[in-house]
This record gives sequence, C-alpha cells and structure tokens, in this order.
Amino acid sequence: MPGRSRSLGWLCGAMLLLVLGAVANAADLSLTDAIEQALDHGYGIKAAAGDSAAAASRFQAARTLRFPTLSLDARSYYLTYVPKLTLPFATMELGSKENYQADFKLSLPLYTGGRLSHSIAAARETSRAETSRLEAERMTVAVTVRRSYFNLMLAASSLDIANASLRRLIIIRSTVQDLYDNGLADSVDILDAEATVVKAGRVANQAATSRKNATASLAMLIGVEDDTSITPTEPLSYGDIPDVETLTIPANIPRPELQRFDYLIAASDQSAALAGTDYFPTLAGFGGYSVGKPNKDMFNKSWNDYFSVGLSLAWELNLGGKTGRNVSAAHQAAHSARMSRQSLQEALTVQAETSLNNLKQAFSVLGTAGTEYDIAVRKFNLARQKQKAGELTVNRLLEMEMELTVSEQQHRSAVIQYFLAWTDYLYAIGSPEIYGGLR
Repeated sequence: MPGRSRSLGWLCGAMLLLVLGAVANAADLSLTDAIEQALDHGYGIKAAAGDSAAAASRFQAARTLRFPTLSLDARSYYLTYVPKLTLPFATMELGSKENYQADFKLSLPLYTGGRLSHSIAAARETSRAETSRLEAERMTVAVTVRRSYFNLMLAASSLDIANASLRRLIIIRSTVQDLYDNGLADSVDILDAEATVVKAGRVANQAATSRKNATASLAMLIGVEDDTSITPTEPLSYGDIPDVETLTIPANIPRPELQRFDYLIAASDQSAALAGTDYFPTLAGFGGYSVGKPNKDMFNKSWNDYFSVGLSLAWELNLGGKTGRNVSAAHQAAHSARMSRQSLQEALTVQAETSLNNLKQAFSVLGTAGTEYDIAVRKFNLARQKQKAGELTVNRLLEMEMELTVSEQQHRSAVIQYFLAWTDYLYAIGSPEIYGGLR
C-alpha cells in the first residue's frame, strides 16, 4: 500500500508539472493590446471599412456632377457613294467620300430642379451611415475581445486554483501517509487521500483544457496562431471601482447603430425629395468646337471648323403617375427607417437598464464572495493544524479543502463577472471606454 501511494504521488506530481509546463512559454498580453490587435485583424472591420470607403467615393462622385462635362466625339469613315448635284454647266458631289469629324462639347448644368443637391445630400448621408456601421463593427469587436479575454482570465484562474488544490491535497496525502506509517491512520484514510488527489488531478487536467480552448478563442480574434499560448497580464483584483449606485443611463444613448439609422433616415428624406424633382425640367448651358472634313461645308472637300454656344432644356413627365408613386415609395421607406430606429432605441434602452442592474448585482456579490473566501482560508488553516494534532479526521480536512477550493473559485469568478458586467454596461451605453483596459 505505501509503495502504491508513492507511485500515485509521483504520477500526480508528473501531471502537475505537465499542466504547469503547458503555460510556461505563454506570451504576455494586456487587455488594451488584445483589443488593438483585434481591431487591426478583424475581417468584419476590414469589410466595413471597404464599404465606408466605397460610400465616401460615391459621395465624392456625386459632388462632381456640379462640374462641367467635356465630351469628345471623333469619327473617320469612307463612303462609297455620295449624292451628286447636276447643273447645266457642271456636276458637283454633295459631300466627300473621305470624312473626318471631331466634335468637342463642354456642358454645365444650370438648373436641375434640385436633382444635384438632393442626390449629393443622399450620398453624403449614406456615406456617414457606413462610417457609423464601421464604428459599430469596431465596438462589437472590442466587446467580443473583452469577453474572450475575461473568459481566458477565468480559465487561467480556474487552472491556478485547481493546481493549488492539487498541491494542497498532495501535502495532505503525504501527511496521512506519515500518520499511517506511525500507526495513527488506517488504510481507509490513505485511500480517501489518494482518491481525492486523483480527482484533483483530473480537475486540473480539465482546467488546462478549458484554458487552451479559451486561448484559442482569443487567438483567433487577435489574429495569431491557434497554438499560441497567451497569458493575460491584467490583475485579477477590482481595486478602486466606481460607485455603481451613481451610474445612470444617458437619455440619448450614443450607440453608432442609432447614429447609423439617423443618417439612413436623412438619406431616405433626401431620396424622397430627389424623386419629386422629376416634376421639373433641366436646363444646361453648352459650348462646342467642331472640326472636320468636309464638316458643315458640303460643297468643299476641305478642312473647316466652327464654334457653337447655347442652352438645352429637357423635360419629361410620365402621364401614368410614375413620379408621384416614386415619391410615395420614398416617403414610406423613410417612415420604415424611422420606425426601425425607434424600435432599436427601445431595445438598446432596455439593454442598458438590464446591464446596469447586472452591474449592481455583480458589485454586491464582490463583497460577500471576498468575505466567504477569507473565512474559508482561515477555516482550512485551523483544520490543518487540528488534523496534524490528531483532533480532526482526514475526511473532515478533505471536506474543508474542497470548501476552500470552491470558495476561491467563487471569489475569482465574482471578480470576473464584475468585469464582464462592467463591459456589458460600457457597450450598452456606447462608451468609448470599451476600447480601454479593465476600467
């Protein structure tokens, strides 16, 4: 039996070294660095940035419609037949078989009924909406990274607690073995101690696997290899925290999703106004230069040129009411955007209120969890002294150790839950602090 217990002790010790060695070469990473790397790596952010840049280019393209337009129409062709004019004294060809023509035209819109101004305004608001969508994507990535980072902190903490528990149980098992060798403990105590050590080794192994999974999840977000070992450097303590009772929900939550709807509503209003401009004509001024052979001179087969200047008026009205229906459809689209914005506003308000309630609850749990852990530490230390003095059974000491492990896990979990609740609150109110550290 003693030889078996010693072999088991060596096995558990090897498991412990294996678990500890798995994170020996971990790379340090702060929360701020993790967020910055994720913002640089995020494919969703890159896609949203591309859409935002495209919308900005479309806006700039719409603005260029106010500028003059220069056009060139050049042709060169050969005719096998040209009409002839027969006179009593001669025959003349009306044109030339060889033709060369180049027409330059400079046009400038003078009056469009608001088409240009409304189309430019709509493109501008759409561009701003895409910028807000980009910011919303960045904020989503930031909150996702924070949650993943805290999950890794919790997994790393659970592994540390499991390893600490395993070390304590190995010491207890060794103490029980000494008592057994001196006739102060029986074989049942030895088996209980060994079984508890084996169970603790299994728990430590499970905790190591959970940590690897949490690391892989964070590694994917920040753009590093899945097998990269990451060690969070943020302290697992809450230190000076704000008085959550003084926190409030802003009347106008500055979430980029709401700002995006504001811009989409403005763009819809501009589109409705743009649809109504079909009732009005367009007026443009133009100037041109034409050069060619024979050009306008049908009687001389020589090069000639001329300038032209004038105005052009265009007006088209669909008699079936197409314009009015387009205007109505655009107004309905704007109304739909307003209703969607109002629905999102209500949902975000509820989300913010819920996150604040959860934050207050997490804050209240911090104190009680800390007190319970302190009591559990003192109880275990007293129990270990009593067990050494023979005043406490091995089973009771093992129970006290389990209570200590559970209490420590609950205490650290309460700290992580507070950080998670704080993150949810910052995200719910659209605070820029979401890109920062713990607080």
